[in-house]
Amino acid sequence: MTILELLEQVHDRESFLTFAYAFAEERRRVEGIEAANPEVYQWGGAEGWNNNCISLFIEGGLSHFEPAPDGSVIENPTWKDLAEFLWCGRFME
Repeated sequence: MTILELLEQVHDRESFLTFAYAFAEERRRVEGIEAANPEVYQWGGAEGWNNNCISLFIEGGLSHFEPAPDGSVIENPTWKDLAEFLWCGRFME
């Protein structure tokens, strides 16, 4: 199952943890790719990982909780929202 499929299935604690462990494993794998080719990934990460430091990752993730165009905000985050936070940290700038 792909990481995106796991993200789509998040609905409770167990499915969130399944996603989060797979997401961490994906990042470890991508770190190996980046380390093997540092000149290629000097200005951006492999496989869609734009944020390779924790501060940029957190800032990217926080974009999920920004107000929507209609002004609505997430008041009571769900397990899916937490997974989306991680997912957005991967690529949002």
